[in-house]
Amino acid sequence: MNAYMRGFVILFVLLVLLSYLPPGKQYRKYIRFYAQLLMVLAALRPLFVLFGGKDTFYEKMAYAQCMEKLSEFSRDTQKIAYLNQDRYRTEYENVIAENIREKVDDMLQEYGLGTQSVTVELGEDHTMQEICIYITDENADEISVGRISVSDAAESGENQEVCGKVKEELAAYYGMEDSGIRVNYVGGT
Repeated sequence: MNAYMRGFVILFVLLVLLSYLPPGKQYRKYIRFYAQLLMVLAALRPLFVLFGGKDTFYEKMAYAQCMEKLSEFSRDTQKIAYLNQDRYRTEYENVIAENIREKVDDMLQEYGLGTQSVTVELGEDHTMQEICIYITDENADEISVGRISVSDAAESGENQEVCGKVKEELAAYYGMEDSGIRVNYVGGT
């Protein structure tokens, strides 16, 4: 408390001297006003410390920063929820399916086969859960009958081997289990 009183007296003396420094009387009233305002604030400082605490200002700033980060986090989670909508998931699945189609077409070119359709299903964590590929003859007509699956017993031996090779390469390339990849030969349409 002694240090506070000493600081208050020094401030008072400095402000009184400052009020007599301006050459004209017209500025003296403004300087006195600000000096009195500083004196009132200095006199009320013990009350601010008593009711507000010593580090209240810094605590309020830290609280404000924390609240800003929480609001940023909330905005980020809203964006993630928006992006998880089915529309974006479907678009993402279609892009992946098109990339897989190009890769499989390159693999099948030497056998004279091509892809009829490729579908991809993604899991909740946006990893590939299932890849379904329908292979057809490259020189088949453009008329397409929607997804006719021929059982493994009906497939010819060579085409079954090709389907197995495609399945193995895709499983190795994408790091998936064989059970998540279906490759079917549907023949010419």
